[in-house]
This record gives sequence, structure tokens and C-alpha cells, in this order.
Amino acid sequence: MIELQKRPDIEKHGRVCAVQDRTVWQDSRMFRCQLREGWNGAASDNDGKGVRQAWNNINAFAAQLVATSHSQSQDKPDLSLYCIWTVRTALEDSDDQPEHAALSAGSLCSINAAPAIWNLCGQEATFDGKLAKPRSQYGSDKWRGFTRDRWRSWNKKLRGFQGQISNV
Repeated sequence: MIELQKRPDIEKHGRVCAVQDRTVWQDSRMFRCQLREGWNGAASDNDGKGVRQAWNNINAFAAQLVATSHSQSQDKPDLSLYCIWTVRTALEDSDDQPEHAALSAGSLCSINAAPAIWNLCGQEATFDGKLAKPRSQYGSDKWRGFTRDRWRSWNKKLRGFQGQISNV
């Protein structure tokens, strides 16, 4: 994201290209809005292969951005909440078998952003309100973001599903 924001403005006929009064490449708020829309369309096992693959792609992409931007000193934009939402859906929603689509997307977050997530857990990075609150089965836990306890819980559950995870 940082490298994209460094790109020169796109111009046409001497005018800077803007979308909804935001300069293309310079304003990451537009990007975050688009990315957020992707989470409104989370795939389920009932969706077709194309929808599940698109869901995996957006999760892998967001996780790679988390890993890349977290390694920068500015850590902007912070997209790590998307990793929490995806992994939480896969591993915190129930004690039973999660949907394959959720498990696949959650594992892609873990694969692509594990070092950044581990570091955020060490920092105990939190979010306001209920954004990163644990699901009901973890109701007694006070997680509001990344913690080492949450990390251990995720890894324990993920290990239990080894061999059941594929790309779609």
C-alpha cells in the first residue's frame, strides 16, 4: 500500500484522477472501503467454487498486505482486523467442524500473515468496542484484539483440522 501511495497521480487532460473526491493511489480510505465490502460477501460452503476462490483470494491478499505493511514503520493502513474476522469465523464460531470455506480462508490468513499476527499478539494490539471481540464460546475471555492466548487457541484448533484444508 505504501508503495502504491508513492505512485504519481494519474492525470487525464491535466486533471488528477479522483473517485468520490479522493485521489487515486494517495487516499487509502477508498481502498479500505472496497476491501470492507469484500467481507460483506464472505463465502460459505453452499457457494460455487468461483465464489469460494474469490473469498480465499481477498483473504490471502489482505493477509499479505498485513504482513507487508506491518513490517513498515508506519504500519499503514492497518488491515489486521480483517485477519481477526476471518480467523475468528473459522476457529471461534463453534466447537464443531467449521465450514470448509471459512477454514480455508482462515488458514490463508495464518499462512500469509503469521509473523505479523504473532508480533501483534506480543503487542496485545486491540480494537475499540466489539470489533475484535471473541465469539460466544470464548465469552469469558476479554480479548479485544490480538493476544498470545488467542494465538494459542487458534493454533490448537487449526492443528486439529490439518489435512482438511484446501484452496477451495
